[in-house]
Amino acid sequence: MMRVDQPGTRYFLPGGQVIRHAGVTIELDALRAKFGDDLPAALDPYLSDGQSVIEVRALGLNNKIRSIVSAMFSAQATGVGRKFKLQGLSTLFLAEMIDAYCLLHHDGEKTPEPSVLEKTVIEDTMARITGDLAAAVSVAQLADAGGMTESRLNSLFKRETGKSCADFIRSKRMERARELLASRDSTVKQVAAAVGFNHVSNFSRSYRDWYGESPAQALKRNSA
Repeated sequence: MMRVDQPGTRYFLPGGQVIRHAGVTIELDALRAKFGDDLPAALDPYLSDGQSVIEVRALGLNNKIRSIVSAMFSAQATGVGRKFKLQGLSTLFLAEMIDAYCLLHHDGEKTPEPSVLEKTVIEDTMARITGDLAAAVSVAQLADAGGMTESRLNSLFKRETGKSCADFIRSKRMERARELLASRDSTVKQVAAAVGFNHVSNFSRSYRDWYGESPAQALKRNSA
């Protein structure tokens, strides 16, 4: 276990608080062997024999990474197979860090093809959104639940739908709101609640921005 801090880093902690830091290292020859001819371009500087590279960069955390780190410190990581357990967890942790790091270095590069798991996550996320438009969800929550960064989730949504995740949510809510207003079976307040708005004023503003008329105007027009 190790900790790498930027120069000048200071921590002010309440008495008795414990902070756990997990770190993983790998030899360069082993890293080259793992990737073979498919080495990500973002890792090229680290494999150069002619220079030393030090980079400190904040990477987003998700449930998968938190789960791996928690398992490293778990009381179950004991026994005669402890070293094997920690080695496996360390490999998973390193893989997640490499994925997160490389996603930050795609400047101008083609977005990576979605894996089978990512395709399933996107399908499940879309079903979750459309299945309960009244639910209060955020892109951060959806990304966390899917075990990926917000940036990756948005990239996959744009690939599949042409919209960011937030725009997809909004479009589905507005489409449903228009259907409910056209049916004339609900009040504006009921429609707002059905598509995830706690305040009618916010719903009215969003609907007007989307369709160019207020929901009250749409309801009146549909009732004529």
